[in-house]
Amino acid sequence: MSGSLDHSPDQILRELLINLGGGTDPDDSGSWPIYAVREPETPDNVITITGTTGYLKARVMSGYVYEHPGAQIRIRAYDQSAAYVKANALAVLIDAIALKTVTLDSSTYVVFNVKRTGPILNVGKEVPQSKRHVYTINVVVNLRQTS
Repeated sequence: MSGSLDHSPDQILRELLINLGGGTDPDDSGSWPIYAVREPETPDNVITITGTTGYLKARVMSGYVYEHPGAQIRIRAYDQSAAYVKANALAVLIDAIALKTVTLDSSTYVVFNVKRTGPILNVGKEVPQSKRHVYTINVVVNLRQTS
């Protein structure tokens, strides 16, 4: 939805996926840490969420614009099979998201749903000389800040 948000949709989606067990907070040193915007060089197995194209749904007579921001979820792993299995698990998790509340700092958001805009994409190796494999999932997020 249009209007101001205290956090980026990337940060909100990151927090939601951590809350739902899709990955871990990097500060907790768990497996599959999830980052927003910047991807670290290590560890090999990491999830990164960045903004991408969303869409404008409608503008009502009052001028209010219903906006659905886009996000890309990037799954990187040393082992191709591990990367795909994690990407698939995230796709299943994303498809089930409905009416979830996320709190960041002192701000609260309702995530009505997260919709994948296509299937899991195999990007291939990170760079030609790398042994790490990358998959991506593109989504749009329907959310609203409530406090």
